[in-house]
Amino acid sequence: MFKLDFSFASLFLSVIQMLRAAGSLLKEEKYVHSYPYDWRTKKPMIIRASKQWFVNTASVKATAQVYNFACLWDI
Repeated sequence: MFKLDFSFASLFLSVIQMLRAAGSLLKEEKYVHSYPYDWRTKKPMIIRASKQWFVNTASVKATAQVYNFACLWDI
């Protein structure tokens, strides 16, 4: 179908060529993405995916509430 290439530009071109050949390409246009800027430094913010983990606290919620109410909070 198409050569496997890890370049996004060539991948997009391959997809566009496939859609065009199948008569399924509805529209093609260049688009310049806007990136969020830091309000302090006025520099673009680069968002990177990173490994994350989450804790399901539902199983310990009741116990945590009991201990929380038993604490003497000095507020």
